[in-house]
Amino acid sequence: MILENQARGYLVLKSFIKNSNSQTILFTKTSKYNTEFKLNIILSPEFYWTRIFKIPTKYIYEAKKYLPSLFENIIPSNTEHNYKIKKIDENSYMCVAYCVETIGKAIEDSGLLRTNIKKIYFSQFELNYKSAIRINKINSLVAVDNVLIMIPNDCVEESIDINNVLQDINLSKISISISYYTNILTSKNYLLVASSVIIFITSNIITTSNNYINLNSIEKKIASIKINHKLPSTIIQTKAKIKKLSKIDSSQKRIRETISYVFDYQKKVSQKESMSDFYINKKLVRMEMKNVDKQKIEKYLERKFSKIHSSRSRDSLRINFNI
Repeated sequence: MILENQARGYLVLKSFIKNSNSQTILFTKTSKYNTEFKLNIILSPEFYWTRIFKIPTKYIYEAKKYLPSLFENIIPSNTEHNYKIKKIDENSYMCVAYCVETIGKAIEDSGLLRTNIKKIYFSQFELNYKSAIRINKINSLVAVDNVLIMIPNDCVEESIDINNVLQDINLSKISISISYYTNILTSKNYLLVASSVIIFITSNIITTSNNYINLNSIEKKIASIKINHKLPSTIIQTKAKIKKLSKIDSSQKRIRETISYVFDYQKKVSQKESMSDFYINKKLVRMEMKNVDKQKIEKYLERKFSKIHSSRSRDSLRINFNI
């Protein structure tokens, strides 16, 4: 049995999937659990941001590249975020941004052991029902324009119980693993890790020297740390690695700013003007727009970019420029 202690209300939540060795639960920020079962967790909307974006590409893997820029003014900038995406129709995608650190902290605070968690899912992709879903004595989940939100029960006239939903649920393939919280190493925190290890090494050298431990032992400890953390073997290599990562970070920032600037233009024009194709790399952008004013778009792009070349084909305008 799983006991869930909700704020201002206590609810015993028994949510079983047909496999008796596995259970599925809806997880909120006030959840408290004590269980030995293997669990599948469905996150409430408190843990992520959801938006539906029109992205001019047919493929999910390409659309996902634009999400950091599209979410840039929506999510906090002081934390690292990851993204999940689902195609809902032509050039239209349901997108979710989430912070793994926030989710991991909430899991620890709830009393759950990470070893008991199988996979973590998003209610946006698993519980998007036409009817409201009552999740406890306080709140319900409701879909508004296909985006799932959490509202007080007093605002809902009719609802179905979360336990009834979870008993027969078929989970999607859109999930994250608990291993995310221990294995994520981005270019940004790589620098932090490298710096921390260098400080640690220096500290150990000073301490060891003060305690008259021989130099050979110190060198072995440094070599062991470098091997365990997969760090470059010399200071020169370490500086070169940091310089390389800084260049990558600068290039990615320039790409994000370019995508944001181009997509801002679409927000300012009529729906008749649409983007049918878009490609970007470190130096070049190629895009195709329909029913667009050639002079207007070129003037807009010239404010920020150089070497703009365009050619018209029927109702489409092909544009190339450098970034």
